[in-house]
Amino acid sequence: TEILVTFIDGYSSKDIAKLRNRSHATIRTQFQSLLVKTGARNQVELLRATLSVSDFVDSIGVVVDAAHHPHRRCAAILREGGRLVEVTLMGDLSGKPITTIAMPSVYTFSADFERRLFDAGLCLISMCTPGCGRTGLAPKGQTRIECIANDIRAMFDQLRITSSVFLTNQTNPPIVYALANKMPELVSHVVQVSSCAPMKYNSTHVSQSSWTTGILRASIGHPAMKSMLLKGAIKAWATLGTKQFLRLQLSSNPIDERYALLPENLREFEHALRTTTGSGVTPAAEDLVLSFGDWSDDLKALPMKITIVHGQQDQLYGIDPIRELAAEFSDKIDLIEIDNAGFTLIQSHPAEIIKVLRSVI
Repeated sequence: TEILVTFIDGYSSKDIAKLRNRSHATIRTQFQSLLVKTGARNQVELLRATLSVSDFVDSIGVVVDAAHHPHRRCAAILREGGRLVEVTLMGDLSGKPITTIAMPSVYTFSADFERRLFDAGLCLISMCTPGCGRTGLAPKGQTRIECIANDIRAMFDQLRITSSVFLTNQTNPPIVYALANKMPELVSHVVQVSSCAPMKYNSTHVSQSSWTTGILRASIGHPAMKSMLLKGAIKAWATLGTKQFLRLQLSSNPIDERYALLPENLREFEHALRTTTGSGVTPAAEDLVLSFGDWSDDLKALPMKITIVHGQQDQLYGIDPIRELAAEFSDKIDLIEIDNAGFTLIQSHPAEIIKVLRSVI
């Protein structure tokens, strides 16, 4: 296998002999064994056979994913200059639209949640931001939010959507609220599920997550360092692996740990991280920086209603800051508290979330 991999990398048999500190005759003998085992008549056929198997392995993951997620479709929207925008549709593909924005911790959902969306006649559209997934970077002259807004308009035009409920989950509220103010005619309602609050509400409360608390405190003392801190945090997350990272952050809450570490949910967390950081951590960090800021002015300016669904046992984004937020904006925010839920609210209480989404369509 090692010889075959080296051969595929473009090394000759003489080069391989030197690399492996073996005689050329030995390597040729091993090559002959490779030909016999693969049924190839020569090195050209060996190369073709290996590449065919490689293509099959790459493709089979897509086939398996499609089989596990019959109510999901990933697509790319073509924009000016050949720029692509990656979107994933989940649930009833011809159902009532709900739009959300992909972040490192959330992009797609379990097959069970997608089936529930389908049964409810809902289509959840999750869009990757510039530089994340297959979405191209923002064109020159456009801010990140302006680019996302233009991408959503193009997506809505292609799908013939005139307005949509917007779903915020975990770390993407500041992006969704900024977008809602830029295109209020396209946003009928905002539903916020187990998400963060603006920094001024969080600063007086301590999260049980060392990751969240550490970045929050550092951001207050050194706001210019937020982007650097988040880049390092995302790299550490990728290095630890999603399972170990979530176990460390959620170990104080058995409810969240139980649901986050279920294989079907863990795969979706990992998929979100890989998708949003596949071309580097900078774009994802730029999005997360907003979550550790004060975006209450954007929330205050919103012309539409907001429904917040939050778990009382959420130790990552505590319920107290959310209560303060809802009390200050009581004219536009309806708060629904779930007593036995935490950060993994969508995973632990899918029926309640679907019910809320249906109620605001």
